[in-house]
Amino acid sequence: DSPTANKDTLKLGLAIAANEGFNLLSGDIKSAFLQGQTLQRLVYVIPPPEANEKDNLWLLEKGAYGLIDGSRLFFLELKKTLENLGMKPLSGDSAFFTCHMDGKLVGFVCIHVDDLLLCGNDEFERIIAGKLMKYFKFSKLEKRKFTYLGCEIEKLASGDISLNQNEYIKKIQGYCTSQKQ
Repeated sequence: DSPTANKDTLKLGLAIAANEGFNLLSGDIKSAFLQGQTLQRLVYVIPPPEANEKDNLWLLEKGAYGLIDGSRLFFLELKKTLENLGMKPLSGDSAFFTCHMDGKLVGFVCIHVDDLLLCGNDEFERIIAGKLMKYFKFSKLEKRKFTYLGCEIEKLASGDISLNQNEYIKKIQGYCTSQKQ
């Protein structure tokens, strides 16, 4: 099982981020399953044709897309890393981690498989986000304005946070029915 943050937790987190004036970052971890924990079982794979190893099998060491435990192994590695950075999972949502300094909330990380939403003050961004980016390879990292889980999120100059799904709505195909249906 690999948890993903609850939608209501995400919305509440964004409301807190707006209230606290937090910075917003969205990150996509590159080849996340290969950055997860080591497999605890033996899995052999047929090498790809370009490896020119037709008569061999490879022993898979890390989780891979398509394996039932691939996302779980990645989540466990991410969880361990966040906890080592002093973050704690939210009670009731194990894919939402909070960071407190001197008893005050300074940031949080919202997890959806390999997509992370990081919200926090400048110190949180420098220390926590900076260390995460050194530990994991990110394919992209965006600030202030980005799409996260199909929702366009933007921190406005006023400090408010705007959410919309305009691009998603434009892609929805119309469906016609007869009057009899």
